[in-house]
Amino acid sequence: MGGSGGVGSFAIQFAKAAGAMVLTNTRQKNKVYTSKLGTDLVLDYEKDNMDEIIKDRFPEGLDIVFDTVGGESLNASYQWVKKGGSLVSIVDSPDKLRSTRLGIKSGFVFVSPSADQLQKIAT
Repeated sequence: MGGSGGVGSFAIQFAKAAGAMVLTNTRQKNKVYTSKLGTDLVLDYEKDNMDEIIKDRFPEGLDIVFDTVGGESLNASYQWVKKGGSLVSIVDSPDKLRSTRLGIKSGFVFVSPSADQLQKIAT
């Protein structure tokens, strides 16, 4: 969630390059931008009922939710992940007990800038 930010915009492109169907949320003004990055479904988090849309289009849930916002966004994300799926946040640590109860994997990722990693990505 949060596809128009720095990390989210790269995550969309990496996911598309890996062959994933990508859903993201953003403000209305950024919908065209995130669509151009390759997003298959762009939701406006200020206007769209994300719970309803995700449940309707993906009744079993999503394979992976990558949260770049934290707080209430992370809290809402648990209900969107299907059993056996994954919830990853770069902002807050997901609740391991809640994840276990729901049958999902979860984790917090924090990275430091690395010229070597960026070179591998560029290659």
